Parts: sequence; C-alpha cells; structure tokens
Amino acid sequence: MLRLHLPPNLRAAAARDAVPLRIELDPGAVPEAALIPILALLQAWCATPRPPPFIQLTRRQMRELAAAAAGEPIFVENGTTGPWAHDALIGEPEVPAPRPPLPSAAPGALRGRKSAAATEPLVVDGSEHYLAITLPSRAAPASRATQVTSAMEGRSTW
Repeated sequence: MLRLHLPPNLRAAAARDAVPLRIELDPGAVPEAALIPILALLQAWCATPRPPPFIQLTRRQMRELAAAAAGEPIFVENGTTGPWAHDALIGEPEVPAPRPPLPSAAPGALRGRKSAAATEPLVVDGSEHYLAITLPSRAAPASRATQVTSAMEGRSTW
C-alpha cells in the first residue's frame, strides 16, 4: 500500500516550487505492478531503497510523479484518497516579460531608503501537520534574523 499525502497548502506550495509530501508505505507488502514506476521515481530521487516518510518535490517532479501514477488512487487530500487531480497547479509557470531598466539615481539619493529586502515580510504558511516559512531576500540578513525571531516568539507549540 502506497499513499502520498498532499499538504493542505498545495496551491501555495506549488507556487513556491516546493511541494511537501508525506509518504505512507507498507514495507511488508509486495507492491502492485502499477506502483513500481512511482516507487522507482521515489527511489531515484531519494537514493535510498525505501522512500523517507517526508519529501519535498518540485513542480517538475510532481508532474513526473503524477504521470507515473497514471490515475492510481494514491494521493490523499483532506483525508480522501483519489487519483491526481491538480495538473493546473504543477504546470510550467509563465515567464514574465522582462522589465525595462530603472533610471539610475544619484548615489546620495538612495542612502535614506530602506532596501526592498528589509520591507519584505516573513511568510509563514501551513497547518498543524505542515509548516512552510518563506524568508525575505538574502540581501538583509540582519533584518531577516529579526523577523524570524519575532515570528517565533510566543509560539509554544506548532
């Protein structure tokens, strides 16, 4: 028996190109022939004989997994087992048109401004079983540390 538990924030996770899956596999059971391609993909990605209980996949990997599943009811979403039904979420994102360059400013004009990274918020997403934290840009590590610390304060349980 193989079950792949989808996160409750699947839409947001797919947009980030980082979809967490909880893998439920009965090690004593002989896998059905239809599950062999799925298990082969998991084994190739993890480089282990048995897949780990938790894995994070990209949209490309999710497309490969959904294609290998070929309609098998192995995906668990909100407690209901069924076949893959989210092709639109894992498709290739549209490439945005390039932005025109901004006019250059005088060197002294930018000194008083905060960087865009300092104003980017820390994003915490998930549920009682999954947690995803999106950190701001690496350009301002001091402000990022402050945001993480303030987000974690007052949290006794997750």
